[in-house]
Amino acid sequence: MKKLFFSWLLGSLLLSCTSRESDVVYEWHQSNTGGGGYIIGFLQAPVRDSLFYARCDVAGVFRSVDGGKTWQATNSGMTRWYHHYVRSIAVHPSCDSVLFRCSGDMRNHTLIGSIHKSVDCGESWKEVCTGAKYFGNGPTRQYGEVIAADPASPDIWFTADYSGAIWRSTDCGETWNRIQSFDDCFTCVAVDTLSNCYYAASDQGRLYVSSDRGETWTCRFDSNDWGFRDMAIAHRNGLTDLYVTTSKGVFRSGDGGKTFARCMRGLPDDYPYIALTVDPSCPDVLYCAPDARPGHKLSPIPIYRTTDAGETWHLVATHSLQDINEPPSYYTTIEKAGWAISKIKVDKGNSSRLLFSNWYGVCESTDGGKKYSAHRFKGLETCCLEHVQFNRGTQSTVCFTLADHLPMLSHDNGESYRQVSGHKYSSSTAIAYSSVDSGFMLYGGYYRIEEEDSPEKLTTAGIVRVKDGVSEVVLEKHGAYIQAIKEDKQAAGTYYAYLDGRLAESGGLYRTTDWGDTWEKMRFPLDRRIDRLPVNWRFIDNELLNIVVGQVKNVCGCNNLLETDALSPHTLYVGERSSGIYKSTDGGESWSDISRSLPFLTDTASVLMAIKQDPERGWLYAGFIREGLWRSRDGGDTWEKLFPRDGSLCNVSSIALDRDKLVIGGENLYWSDVPSNVWYSRDCGESFVSIYDKRQGALRVKGVDINPVTGRVFVVTSGNGAYYIDIKED
Repeated sequence: MKKLFFSWLLGSLLLSCTSRESDVVYEWHQSNTGGGGYIIGFLQAPVRDSLFYARCDVAGVFRSVDGGKTWQATNSGMTRWYHHYVRSIAVHPSCDSVLFRCSGDMRNHTLIGSIHKSVDCGESWKEVCTGAKYFGNGPTRQYGEVIAADPASPDIWFTADYSGAIWRSTDCGETWNRIQSFDDCFTCVAVDTLSNCYYAASDQGRLYVSSDRGETWTCRFDSNDWGFRDMAIAHRNGLTDLYVTTSKGVFRSGDGGKTFARCMRGLPDDYPYIALTVDPSCPDVLYCAPDARPGHKLSPIPIYRTTDAGETWHLVATHSLQDINEPPSYYTTIEKAGWAISKIKVDKGNSSRLLFSNWYGVCESTDGGKKYSAHRFKGLETCCLEHVQFNRGTQSTVCFTLADHLPMLSHDNGESYRQVSGHKYSSSTAIAYSSVDSGFMLYGGYYRIEEEDSPEKLTTAGIVRVKDGVSEVVLEKHGAYIQAIKEDKQAAGTYYAYLDGRLAESGGLYRTTDWGDTWEKMRFPLDRRIDRLPVNWRFIDNELLNIVVGQVKNVCGCNNLLETDALSPHTLYVGERSSGIYKSTDGGESWSDISRSLPFLTDTASVLMAIKQDPERGWLYAGFIREGLWRSRDGGDTWEKLFPRDGSLCNVSSIALDRDKLVIGGENLYWSDVPSNVWYSRDCGESFVSIYDKRQGALRVKGVDINPVTGRVFVVTSGNGAYYIDIKED
């Protein structure tokens, strides 16, 4: 066991993975982006105090061997996108190397789920159950764990899922049986070793109990008007106190869940509560936090402590930004540090050491919560990225855009990033550089206004101009989304912008000829036949491509549907995901359809993802979900299927070109269930080899690009952050 652990530790310190296929040797590296995702749960291993595991709603499981200071993703063995949507984790009560993960998603109004088991500290995983259903990226993802072992009989494990089923294993998770089903969505489970009771609580406010090691279950409590969020058990003088967080606050039961008393003295009302923990060294000491979201009126890091078993609570401390050491670059206000706290833990070996997780990572305090260190969330690259682009006016500058943050810029060839200083936008989309001014950039940003029925009212989008580090908004539109921004390769200072939205309002094409000072709306090729972009938005933006079902435009990929011609003046190309590719040779005054023979909607999910021109040959490439990669050598008059040529399905989400080199990235999707991959060609697409590292799991690849000087390939994902691939060819 020691040999296994130290072998893994050495490999994790290298932070890279090397593989060979044919005569191409490639090495994957995780970029240091500084975090940026929702860590919805974490726990400390039972034996080694320095070993922690964390779960994420989009990026899988992470492991830390230094007490939560640095982390590494552990997703080897994951083959489906939803395997990274981890709803729950649990470690064997006496063996740190054995752990389980429960993952799942909802697509096509259908819950999907899996249980995976690891026996080597998460280095590799195997699927042990496909019947249990979870929603790892759903609205209850940050609630308590829904899988647990019986510490007194650690071969017995049980889980309560989102379909209301309770599952049980008696062989340490190798096989699972459905025990009972209820009309509930379960949110947390717990085991009381003192009374030998198993508990399973639901979002409907019902608490189920088993007194025979999970063989039968009965409903012991029904609240009618509040739902359970998490549970914690404390043993005091031979008795059990069961604490729960709910939509109505914090409650305690001294009779095994038959009745509950509210424990809210000193806690703010009018907030739901999720995070709750008992100090392992003292059963009278507990910590909790209300579910504080942007705009809340609470203390910046609203963690509360009780020393009298929940009778009274006190705010641990009032914080300023100076109380956070090693913050990520996007921590510009202290409020972000305390948004959406999901879990709180007290180190079982040191009661002064307090940790909590939230939207951005795991923070650590060594003085009981007075000051914290974010450790720049090193390794927690749980960023939902949209697009990546290398600045060809430099040797090493690359930028990516992402949901929930301004663009991240790297000056060291993608190895580390810092947030671009900017304006009010909370998220970013497309990027465009200048071919004559390396210090110039345009990017698309947006912020959500409010959750309304009409998606066009959800966002205000704008284009930000960055010149020598100074940024300003040069175009802003309501009810829109910046799909793409591209420079006119024939005219410096001329840019085109593609905005999704209603064509009669903000959606369509825009042009500037003065570096963004003024913009004019152009004619869109389909403006007489459609009313909004994308045409089939209810399916494409809300179901097929997005990272979270029901959140329109949440990481669907961008900057891929607009292209300007490098060889012919006034020529540009526009793609609409369901309708076609269109070409203009007069600067957008008139358009022709060049989609003949392309596989638009040959299947429900056969939609266009990317168009790209070879700037030397003038060839056009088009990438589709399901239908792979296509090429035209005559400006779109005719097309040929380029990859794969055997007729198999292939998802192409992004395309990158550099001379004879061609890279395409693809993701696994519910509606097109083919493996995630990154393919590499050295002959303009005549042949491809996979340069995908399967040890990364099932990455949702959203963007790829190439450094033309070094050949380094950049990959950005929806959930697992940014990577770079170094390629050596024999």
